[in-house]
Amino acid sequence: MSGLIKNPHLTLRPKPIGHELVAVVVEAPVKGRGLQVNKVKRHDSPEFFDLLFAIQSMPPENASRIFSVLPEPVRTRLRDMGIFLDPESVSSPVFYSCFLQEEDASPPKREGMFSKDLIVSPFFHYRPDEELPDSLRHRARFNDRFLRGFSMAWVEDPSSGIVFPYWIPESLRDSLALLKAGKKAPAFSEGTTLILRKAGILVPKGAIPVDLMREAEVTAAWREFALRKYTLVEGLIPPLHLKSLQEYFQSLMDFGWVRLGDPDSPLRYNAHNDELVFFFQDQAASLAGRIVGRPVKASHNHLISYLPGATLRQHVDQAEHRYGLSLLLDFRGQSDHSQPGKSWPLVLHAESGKEGIEIPQEIGEAVFYDACEVPHSRRGALPEGQVSSSLLLHFVAQEDRGPKEYSPFYY
Repeated sequence: MSGLIKNPHLTLRPKPIGHELVAVVVEAPVKGRGLQVNKVKRHDSPEFFDLLFAIQSMPPENASRIFSVLPEPVRTRLRDMGIFLDPESVSSPVFYSCFLQEEDASPPKREGMFSKDLIVSPFFHYRPDEELPDSLRHRARFNDRFLRGFSMAWVEDPSSGIVFPYWIPESLRDSLALLKAGKKAPAFSEGTTLILRKAGILVPKGAIPVDLMREAEVTAAWREFALRKYTLVEGLIPPLHLKSLQEYFQSLMDFGWVRLGDPDSPLRYNAHNDELVFFFQDQAASLAGRIVGRPVKASHNHLISYLPGATLRQHVDQAEHRYGLSLLLDFRGQSDHSQPGKSWPLVLHAESGKEGIEIPQEIGEAVFYDACEVPHSRRGALPEGQVSSSLLLHFVAQEDRGPKEYSPFYY
């Protein structure tokens, strides 16, 4: 085991009962192995328990020297837990970006419905640097995972209230600097025009206002949720950000930041309470509250990726996961379900004694449901050759209180 170093990303989470420290949860990301999570109880192995805290407090060089003289079984345990690892297995930080690139451009849907005259979205903001516009600072929190060093544009979805950031490559900086919210769009190349339309920066003049169209959709969702305790939500995350979130989650898994396996399924990756996801979730609480019919706040989130053979038993969630939004982030592999192009169906058992309602989702589609009252599951096991990834956002009533140990909102 020579050449192993202390994991620079080692985290110890103490677990006290009253004033007594009785256990510690050890988290150690390892590239190629995933996030290693182990709970060590003090009364089971007091010497090893104390060693963990000693290692955490040591400079890397001292930790390596101590490691080299430990008994072989102890060194093996420390290596298996990811506390010491080969330098090539150290996880690199992952940062989020959503660049405006012409190769991602595509003609907008329903082109014939709109005038060809384009204007700049009234909800457009631009900064020649990476800083948030002053008018958005109080709304767009949790941006520490953003890639730094680029000019940025910001576009608000007026119906959901979510502000979406876009990173500007050097080739588009001069073009973006010309744009003024609500004004006529300058003449750009076809590729530039298409990517700015896809991001919602350029919008058709004279079109039915997006906020009015979506307001009708939100009202319909509120009525359906009140009746059935679930409803479908489309278009919550724009296409460019869906692609970027897919890449971001894949990078988290590739670099070992996500745990494989949890009590509900040994065959799924589960990133719990990712800070980047909180950026979107915090803002989405307003829309969730309009669907529920009462003010809500974010509680927990999960980035989930199910592997072939994974199952999800029928269950209801705990109180801190009261309202759930399950968005299909990605689906890979040929689907053998009855509707081509659809993924592994989410099943809602909204009515007692019945089989349940299958909801096959397309990428980007979301289901919003009362997760404490509507039992939910997945139908059967995920077939061989398929991988299904979801973004799960949970909300609770604004007045609810609970432990703040993992969520910055639920307390």
